[in-house]
Amino acid sequence: PERPAAAAPHAAASQIPEPAKLVEQARARFETDPGGAMADLEEARRERAPHPAIEHALCLMKQRAGSVEEAAAIARDAIPLAIGRGAAPLAADMFRACWASRAKLALDREALHVLAATLTRHEDPTWGANTWAMALRADPGDTRAVKGMMQAAETFLRRLDRPEDAGRLYAYLLKHCPDSPLAEYMHEGLAEARKRAVPRAEAG
Repeated sequence: PERPAAAAPHAAASQIPEPAKLVEQARARFETDPGGAMADLEEARRERAPHPAIEHALCLMKQRAGSVEEAAAIARDAIPLAIGRGAAPLAADMFRACWASRAKLALDREALHVLAATLTRHEDPTWGANTWAMALRADPGDTRAVKGMMQAAETFLRRLDRPEDAGRLYAYLLKHCPDSPLAEYMHEGLAEARKRAVPRAEAG
């Protein structure tokens, strides 16, 4: 008798939905069946190599379901994974979701820089500023973090017309990084922020 044809090497893998489709289906199911949606994603994690989209979706679902510790455990490994795969926005989402557990994420300086830069480009750079502050608390001499915080301050000052917020960031930098070679620019930024804030206060 003839031997049965061998299965195509990728036949089994092709039967597993693509990550984007899995995530879409899980998000739809989560609205009515959170446990089932998370179980679907957990099964997908067991069947394939880690994927940023799946880790991101499961992390956020765990957080929404109140499983804060589990969400943080996922984020701890998934944030570096997402950054390494060029998916910094997904990493930033997980970081924001797990902000209360940030001390448990064990992020190194490079990861903080990527997250902070990504969040600073957000419509409201408050999250970026808070993340740059984390880097500066670890190392007040971190010039990249100083520049990032100054960028956030400039965004508040010029694009968002929020001089009070800009002034708070410049004041923070001068307090925590007084020996920075950029201190002169911090003073200038603080002076401009205060100058812009005065007419607003008088008008109010």
